[in-house]
Amino acid sequence: MQCGNLELVQKYLSVMTSKLRNEILVAEYKKGNIDYVYKNFGEIDNGDLKETILDKEIKDKNFDFLYKNYNYIYNKDIRDKILKHAFKEENVDFLNEHIEDMPKNMKLEAAIKFKDLKLSKIELAQLLKK
Repeated sequence: MQCGNLELVQKYLSVMTSKLRNEILVAEYKKGNIDYVYKNFGEIDNGDLKETILDKEIKDKNFDFLYKNYNYIYNKDIRDKILKHAFKEENVDFLNEHIEDMPKNMKLEAAIKFKDLKLSKIELAQLLKK
C-alpha cells in the first residue's frame, strides 16, 4: 500500500478500519518511517508489529517510550518489566498512575520505600496484615 499523503492519513487514522490502519502502519514501518509509526503506537492492532517494536524498545532500554505507551501494552510480562524498572528507577509518579497493576509484594515494598506512594491507609493495612 502506498501512503503518499501522511497528513491526510493521520487525520483519519483513528477512524479507519483496523485492517487498513494496520496495513498503513506496517508499510510505513517497513519503509523506515519509524517516527510516524511510534507516534501512532496506540493505534497499532497488529500483534507482530507491536511485538517487534516492544522487543526493540526493551532491548534498547527505551523506558521513556515504554512508560508513555504503557496503556497500549497488553502483554503482562512486558508490563511487569516496566513496573519493575519504574520501581528500581524510583519513578513514583508512574507507579502512582499504575498502582492497581502492581503486584502485592511490590506495592508493599513501594509503600515502605516511597513516602509519596498514593496508597490508602486501608489498602496499606491490608497489605501489612497478610
